[in-house]
Amino acid sequence: MAIQIGDRVRFTDERKHLQEPNWYPPVGTIGTVYDIDKDGDLWVEWKSALGDGMKIGCTMERFVEKVEEDT
Repeated sequence: MAIQIGDRVRFTDERKHLQEPNWYPPVGTIGTVYDIDKDGDLWVEWKSALGDGMKIGCTMERFVEKVEEDT
């Protein structure tokens, strides 16, 4: 998939959201990758706040899909 900084992504893992809603947004939430750490984790600024009120969160690439179209 090769997601890069600046790419828009959509969260896709319902199980992760249900287990940890403070860290993972609802499925379908779109955000922009603003950093990729040394472990390859994506730091994403989501369009809507997470359960803890923050809009920035860390996720693995396998829990998102790249958004190609305008939404």
